[in-house]
Amino acid sequence: MKTTLLAVTGLSPAVLTETVWKLARPDADADADADADAGDPREAVIPDRVVALTTTRGAEAIRAQLFQPLPGSKSDRTVWQELRAALLDDPLADDRLAFGPDGEHVKIFSIFEKGASREIEDIRDAAESEAVADAMMRELWSLAGPESGTRVIASIAGGFKTMSALLFSCMTLMGRESDRITHVLVNDPFDKNVFDPPFYFPKQSAQSLSPTRQRVAPASASDARILLIDVPFVPLRYLFERELVRKPHSYSELIGRCGIGARQSARGSISLKVSQSRAEIEVSGRRVRLGPREQYLMLCLARRAIDMGKPFENHQDVGLAMVDGFEEAKRLCPFLKGIVGTTRFDEREVTRLTWDIGKKLGKARGVAAGLIPFLPEKGRSSLDLPAGAVEIVP
Repeated sequence: MKTTLLAVTGLSPAVLTETVWKLARPDADADADADADAGDPREAVIPDRVVALTTTRGAEAIRAQLFQPLPGSKSDRTVWQELRAALLDDPLADDRLAFGPDGEHVKIFSIFEKGASREIEDIRDAAESEAVADAMMRELWSLAGPESGTRVIASIAGGFKTMSALLFSCMTLMGRESDRITHVLVNDPFDKNVFDPPFYFPKQSAQSLSPTRQRVAPASASDARILLIDVPFVPLRYLFERELVRKPHSYSELIGRCGIGARQSARGSISLKVSQSRAEIEVSGRRVRLGPREQYLMLCLARRAIDMGKPFENHQDVGLAMVDGFEEAKRLCPFLKGIVGTTRFDEREVTRLTWDIGKKLGKARGVAAGLIPFLPEKGRSSLDLPAGAVEIVP
């Protein structure tokens, strides 16, 4: 199976060389035990292809730093050529570590606005952030879609924090069990841009690194220790196979599809029993105590769900139903007998009671908290559960 390293990068493209080095040489550093404790899987991997997702400034940094000879080196090879020579026995015959300054490997985020496409220099607003997410989604679909035979190693070490967070999100929804998410760290002071020539990987030809700042001592590239951390993630795509049959048009659509799928899945796994004699409900076997008014609201909602009648149009409609049925409920429900006279159930009271029920479900945690999204909310005033999942018990 082919392997692609998909990385977000910013103004420090050394995260690419450091990541590739440690993927290929997981045991190269003397401090190997520390890496093992951090979850390094000890699997030597040389990616077949590298793709960098970045801004215009990030692309300029890649071209200027990785595809130019290393300052202070006696060789005219670029940094990337040096890295390939250090890791591949025959870099001319071996096609792995395919990476170049062209648009096939260095992909610049762009946004469509005012009838034209514009490359993104920095992520300045929500629209540009959304465009970045869309680009990541499209790239991951091509690499990890239903017909793909490529393993993806996603590096979240570079670029803006927004880029790292969005790539992690996309991998969580689209990644597979065979894929990985990684972060790379380098010991001080190699993790800072304080040397000339810069540090890229331990065996680079320019070993003597001169400090560009005071209070930083000269160093040798071979003294650097690189730590590659595998970031655990749950491949949720296996829960949303139906939603991922066809390619989403955007990241927002991907989130929307998976959100609907998650809600439908949870909806089918919850059972609700509402007691008629005690101020208590049971959510998938977990009992939760409620107040008398809260229990009465749950009874009204449960009856409407079981009867499969027209959903309540709004919270005021719920309140009217509670007022109309209150006297009969007092005769049938012992927990209401302590309430003297009639009780006013208006829209505000229904909202408050729903909120209080949600808080008690949240405190109960576990399966009980799973009922919260299906309580009445803004725009919906009924239980969002099928009739077969709701039962009124003595």
